[in-house]
Amino acid sequence: MGVLRKPSPDELHEWQQRWLNPALFFLIQQWWNWTRRLPLITSAQREAYRPFFIVGAGRSGTTLLRRILMAHPQLHIPPESHGALSQVVKKHYRYRGLDWQDLVSVVLGEFLALERFFLWKIDLTPLFLELKKTPEGERSLARIVDAVYRHHLGQYKPGAVRWGDKTPMYILRLKWLDRLFPEAQYINLIRDGRDVVASYLQAGLFPDLAQAARRWVWAVREAERYRRKWPPNKFISLRYEQLVKNPEAEVQRVCRFLNVDYLPEMLELVEPDVLGDANVAHHQRIQQPIDARSIGRWKDTLTDAQIRQAHQIMGEWLRKLGYLESR
Repeated sequence: MGVLRKPSPDELHEWQQRWLNPALFFLIQQWWNWTRRLPLITSAQREAYRPFFIVGAGRSGTTLLRRILMAHPQLHIPPESHGALSQVVKKHYRYRGLDWQDLVSVVLGEFLALERFFLWKIDLTPLFLELKKTPEGERSLARIVDAVYRHHLGQYKPGAVRWGDKTPMYILRLKWLDRLFPEAQYINLIRDGRDVVASYLQAGLFPDLAQAARRWVWAVREAERYRRKWPPNKFISLRYEQLVKNPEAEVQRVCRFLNVDYLPEMLELVEPDVLGDANVAHHQRIQQPIDARSIGRWKDTLTDAQIRQAHQIMGEWLRKLGYLESR
């Protein structure tokens, strides 16, 4: 057995260089990255950036509501962002310490990577060059995201003063959006889950009924959670059935929520080019007048076995939302 001895100064220095310094350097580096991280949003931007989001289970009238609101001269909603916003917030936390130019590149890259970003029909190169010049006190993740939407607004509807987003699946990512835009507003669309499932299957957006039904349950459960959590001037829910039966009253309600004037022409059809994604296969009906014919369509399109399966998965929430009486 060897005898323990006091290390020589050279040996102690070598040990410190090998073990202590790297550990200390790592801690200092982590602290530095944390303290120099660019903010999600500055205090001055909190009030200035007040976008609105149309969310829901999908196949619930979100595209119809977007069409209606796009007819308002003060509002602009680009095609769907397909999860880009929640992703950039997550990356902002993951890649702490990015400098401004790198953060701009990450955010714009997230949009460019979208499978259907071509529907936006904009070039982000001028925006990248513009954002590089942002004054230091205005640099934040929200500044970049707001600039992307305003870049689209400026090209296609320069008279608009407020932008929104219609990406239904954001109902499952509200905590990330709320961190990015604390003063944002949310319009949630609710529809009979059986009609939603039937529409999902017809459009080929889910491989089987069970997955489509579980997505609906997840969405309405999250919507109810945030409805209880947030004040009524931040989050409202619309029933698809009421929107198509009594569109004027429901759209007036939305306009009051967004603090814009209701205009009768909002219920008229708009040019497909205005929407950008009207030719997407599962948006084809958006060019038709508002009507209630699709209510209860599940009765004709789902088999008895599918209806039983749907009730088994969605029954609790169909009952809570008052849809089970139509069985």
